[in-house]
Amino acid sequence: MLDQKKLTSEALKCASTVRDERPEHWMIVLHASHGSFLQRKKRLTEAFPVFRLGRRMAVPLGTERQGVVARDAITECGKALAGGP
Repeated sequence: MLDQKKLTSEALKCASTVRDERPEHWMIVLHASHGSFLQRKKRLTEAFPVFRLGRRMAVPLGTERQGVVARDAITECGKALAGGP
């Protein structure tokens, strides 16, 4: 069975060494995917900073939609951390 956390971490590590827009766009998607995986596993304290990193990259590099999705993920995770609906 594949270890999604390990695979995503390795992909982010590899992509972070490249200075090209294409891998940077993929890193936004990888952060969102990894954050969602952690959130589904109820690992909210780990998911929150991953979502924030994705948002930080989405604003200057991503599409408007990626920025909105990242912002919504941060909001949802923050509410879950606070115990809200």
